[in-house]
Amino acid sequence: VCTKHMDSNNDGEWDYCTRVLADVNNDGKVDIRDLVILKKILANVEGAKTEYTVQDINCDGNENSDDLTMLTTVILNL
Repeated sequence: VCTKHMDSNNDGEWDYCTRVLADVNNDGKVDIRDLVILKKILANVEGAKTEYTVQDINCDGNENSDDLTMLTTVILNL
């Protein structure tokens, strides 16, 4: 579970981002399937973003290559 303090709506109060870290397809496992799906989402492959929820894996408020790097690290157990 990823929990990070952040002010995502810029209201001056800390919000919390909590979720199962890196389980993009929500099947209860973090594996290569999640990595493939996230790559498709980030590459704007048609239908990828509507089929799966947006994944801000590192809880920084952005969905980008940093999330892909973090997911790769999780899968490789680095």
